[in-house]
Amino acid sequence: MDGFLETSELADIVFDATSAYGHKVHAEKLKAHGKQVVDLTPAAIGPLTVPSVNLMEHIEAGNVNMLTCGGQATIPMIHTVSQLYQVENAEIVATIASKSAGPATRANIDEFIKTTNNAIEVVGGAKHGKTILILNPAEPPIMMNDTIHLLLKEHVKDEEALVAALEHAEQAVQKYVPGYRLKKRPYIEGNRISIFLEVAGAADYLPAYLPKNTRDEIVNQNVLICDVFVPNNRVIRLDHADAFGKPPEEDYDKDYAFYDTPFYATFYLGFPAIALGGAERIFKEFKTMTEKRVRLTDGVRESDHREVSVF
Repeated sequence: MDGFLETSELADIVFDATSAYGHKVHAEKLKAHGKQVVDLTPAAIGPLTVPSVNLMEHIEAGNVNMLTCGGQATIPMIHTVSQLYQVENAEIVATIASKSAGPATRANIDEFIKTTNNAIEVVGGAKHGKTILILNPAEPPIMMNDTIHLLLKEHVKDEEALVAALEHAEQAVQKYVPGYRLKKRPYIEGNRISIFLEVAGAADYLPAYLPKNTRDEIVNQNVLICDVFVPNNRVIRLDHADAFGKPPEEDYDKDYAFYDTPFYATFYLGFPAIALGGAERIFKEFKTMTEKRVRLTDGVRESDHREVSVF
């Protein structure tokens, strides 16, 4: 954080995906620098925010809290039901792969439960909220699964209308989390409802069992980061070289002959592959030239030596 603040002009909006404890410190520093903060931890300093439910209400807030992965997955459904019926009790069971729970998640279990419970009531609209978190160590790792149990004040009058409303809520979340889905038709019996959800990641470069809302910009403290801030001046813009056929930096000697060749910029893109290819060729040649090598020791082939045991 201190490294970023030294060049804070590089960003106006900051996503904090560290931990609940860390964010309490970071929030004050970022506020002093006039930064708008998206809190991806369960610190809940700013207003509790679920994009498909109340994003526009807090769009100008200086610090918005994105709850927890379990809260983001389940609250759109709870809120949908609460718009039609009074929800007396809402209990969620969030099950995630143990491998997807990093050290910050494990250290913030209490905050996870507290913040999710509060969000179920404040954002979801339930009278009472309860959260259960399960870290499943199964191999291969499971996808994120969430089960919601609701107790209503009255019996459901129109089951088809309720199911249609829940499917509409599903589609709203899928606009920013494509792997979000209802696993089956909600179970409705009298004034009791059970909803079953699955959240899968896009698996672009992280495993699919890490939900997209975990891996990207939307939700939770499970985001994997390397804890290193890299200023723009330390980044080689290979995309620029590829798109424009020019060196990625503007401050180069345009009279230098090699820069005038149209293919030079691709050197930035191709050199790593050339270097790896060269290394592979060296290993291949070494293996070819040495696999039939014969070693001689005192004029005797190494393979002809026999082990002798002395008793």
